[in-house]
Amino acid sequence: MKNNIINVGSWNIFTGYPWGISLNADNTRIDQILNYIQSSDLDILALQEVQNIYFIDLLKNKFNNSYHIFYSKKNIIIRNCILAVVLFLLYYFIQNIIGLCVMFLFVNFIIKNSTIYNFLLSEIEGGLVLLVKNELSNKEIIEYKYQNFINQDNDILNTINKRGFQEIEIPFKNNLILTIFNTHLNSSPYTFNLINKKNYLIEKSNSRENQIREIEEKTIKKKNCILLGDFNTTSNVNELHLKEFNLKDSFIETNNMDYSWSSNNLFTNTIISSKFNERIDYILTKNLNTISTNIIFKDPPASDHYCVTAQLNIKKSDKKISKINKALKVFKS
Repeated sequence: MKNNIINVGSWNIFTGYPWGISLNADNTRIDQILNYIQSSDLDILALQEVQNIYFIDLLKNKFNNSYHIFYSKKNIIIRNCILAVVLFLLYYFIQNIIGLCVMFLFVNFIIKNSTIYNFLLSEIEGGLVLLVKNELSNKEIIEYKYQNFINQDNDILNTINKRGFQEIEIPFKNNLILTIFNTHLNSSPYTFNLINKKNYLIEKSNSRENQIREIEEKTIKKKNCILLGDFNTTSNVNELHLKEFNLKDSFIETNNMDYSWSSNNLFTNTIISSKFNERIDYILTKNLNTISTNIIFKDPPASDHYCVTAQLNIKKSDKKISKINKALKVFKS
């Protein structure tokens, strides 16, 4: 960060479905993701769909000297219980020690490390990770929290893989505290509506709107904050409550009409064949001035989403000014 200018970004990196039976099969794309992150040199980067510890280890190995890495690891009891049930069923049908040992190796080293397994039974809460430049603040004084949404309706994946949000508070030397939120909102079966196989529309979702309101309400007592994430909605659907919570959409603020989700993307084409260009990834701000916005990591694509970025001006704390004003009032009286 230089001269109170901070560069932030949000990127859904798509580490789950439809990638195949082994994480190693996806190494080329993962290497591209890591190289993109390194080249961007963003001060703060919010990632979504980070499902496994394997990728966290890669982040740590590459960025431990440049970024603080914030995430919440899930309780592995449920995962291990499922694996135990699978092994029990295998033993029941195989009833052969050698065969069981082979299946044990298959489950623990193939199935357990597959991207499909990690997408359904994510090792990371919400699939969310926040990267914060080391130079911004000491990690020990950054407050970090993760919270599941109260509302998990209308998305079947939420049954076993809850959606939620991260929250960190970064104190700066100028008495300013910056609050960052990172989230990935509902994408229910009713979200994507194909009309005549030509148009791509996003319909209003009450559950998703409740989720974004849940985060927005967290900003009420925050002076300076940034909301980052894959919201799975477009601005014209009117699920955001910007005026109500004194929030600004950085892209609208800078008249940037670029998109983060497109049928022109090779990875998106594997899911939906209709033609569309939309921005469903957001950088919302409160009491911060947006200087510029951009969409990066387009060519070659490394995810079904492009990365949204914004250059923001952090206002200095007005505590000293308020103290001077109080002193003047006392003097005048």
